[in-house]
Amino acid sequence: MTWIALVEFTHDIIEESKGTNCYKIDLKDNVFPQWYEDDKAEVLNYCQKLTNILTRKYAMEGKGALTLHFNWEPSPPAKLQLKLQGPLLKTLVEICGKDIALQILLNDPNHSDWELDIFSGSLKIMLPSANEAFCEYQHAEASSAVVCKTVQENIQKDVTILANSANGQGQEVLLANKVFLMAHSPVLKSLFEGNFSESKKNEIKMKYSLECVQALLDYMFTVSFEAAVKSSRLAVELFQAAHYYQIQHLENKLVEMFLERRSSWFEADAAIELFKAATQIELHSSAELKKKAFEILKSKGNLRESAEFGKLFAENPNIALEFTLMALEI
Repeated sequence: MTWIALVEFTHDIIEESKGTNCYKIDLKDNVFPQWYEDDKAEVLNYCQKLTNILTRKYAMEGKGALTLHFNWEPSPPAKLQLKLQGPLLKTLVEICGKDIALQILLNDPNHSDWELDIFSGSLKIMLPSANEAFCEYQHAEASSAVVCKTVQENIQKDVTILANSANGQGQEVLLANKVFLMAHSPVLKSLFEGNFSESKKNEIKMKYSLECVQALLDYMFTVSFEAAVKSSRLAVELFQAAHYYQIQHLENKLVEMFLERRSSWFEADAAIELFKAATQIELHSSAELKKKAFEILKSKGNLRESAEFGKLFAENPNIALEFTLMALEI
């Protein structure tokens, strides 16, 4: 279900930012469920009831019940980060479940040449958590967007990639462009330029899931990872793939996202995989990632129900020992 948020940048809000390009807006009662003119009466009544519930909750919580933070980075490529916080988030998730989104309509009637006008139309932020929602938009000039779309659809696919199937049995085939692979990954560049079977057959076997490899290819074309933003499990696997193929910029972006996300966004199994990866990979952020993963798992309660946690002790005793030592330090 989609909810609409009407956001108006008043003079006071812009002044309060003190030139930092960081805006904080109290959404007040400007949030309501999306409905259409041809909806039946019962649907409209339902939407009105939801609006009334939210209005009453807002009156009880007061200022700060639902706050939208804008972090605007104007230097090319222009980037807009949105963060939604407040106790009303929990109410929205309780009413509609986690499969909902907030569609944000920007309105700045006083500034016809306002810098955020490049993000015209509406922005959508998914609500996967009852505590916090986060998304990022990166602006591309129209001509660049058209070129990117055209290239992605029409570029020659001269490499076959074999990825693990969803059920873990067999492999799935994906097609890709060698130049793009080599441009993003020094590991793949070495494979194709060296005397390896991959360079002779133009075929690569990847140990990652089909979903992960597709996300990796999408990033190479669009420099974004929308699918991983919605799934902690996929995000961690994509992080492992980015490190393995030395795609540094993707790896850095994912580390930044992991450290910013709240514990509730992570699945327990994803946090276990993140702890394992941070223990095995030497990064300047490894200690931070391990601590983050540990705190996530600590917040999840009883881990005995997790199959991945059980396998950690059976298959990775050294990593399990490190986890135990961290627990004993509490």
